[in-house]
Amino acid sequence: MRVYGGWHTDREFDGLPETYRQTVTTAVFYLNDNDGGTELRDGTFIDARRNRVAMFRSGTEHRAVRHTTGDFARIIVNLNFIRYEDEQANSAIH
Repeated sequence: MRVYGGWHTDREFDGLPETYRQTVTTAVFYLNDNDGGTELRDGTFIDARRNRVAMFRSGTEHRAVRHTTGDFARIIVNLNFIRYEDEQANSAIH
C-alpha cells in the first residue's frame, strides 16, 4: 500500500515581494534508495535515490510518497534557502 503525504509548500509568501518569492528554493537530499520519493503537483515524480538532490521553488506544491520496498525508512534532508545570485531579488531582501 502506497501512502502519500499532504500537498504543501515549504514557505508562506503572504506580503513578500515577488522578487523574493522567486528566489526561495527547496532542496530535498535523498540519503538512501527506495521506491518512494517526492511528487510535485504538476505530476512530476522524483525517485528517492541515494545522493540525489531535487531542487524546486519553495512555493511549488509537493508531497512525500512513502516507500514500499528498500530500507526501513525514507531518509532525506530538506533544505530551504534563498538564492543570492539574483541581484534584483538580493536588493529587495536587504
